[in-house]
Amino acid sequence: MNEKPHYIEALLFQAELSMREATLDFGMNFSAPHRFIIEPLVQSIRQAMASDDERLTEVLESDSMKLRQAIVDLDKAVYDHNQMDEDNEDFDMTYFVVSDEE
Repeated sequence: MNEKPHYIEALLFQAELSMREATLDFGMNFSAPHRFIIEPLVQSIRQAMASDDERLTEVLESDSMKLRQAIVDLDKAVYDHNQMDEDNEDFDMTYFVVSDEE
């Protein structure tokens, strides 16, 4: 058995783990756009791996590249969301009282 299936299995695991974590951390509304891209790719890759058809090798390679990019996009969205949260936490909520007295 060559190493490609191991690499692809690791990629599938990473995709599923990233989706699960994003959904648990930020909810379904945050992860839904990414889920619509990632889940069909995972399913397509699993079907291609299960098939003995040599023509599916191209599908496997193409979908694997798309899945890698989808994971990068999800990770970037998570990072950006975390940065927004940190920026909001740093915002000082001090109230200033303005008076006409000097």
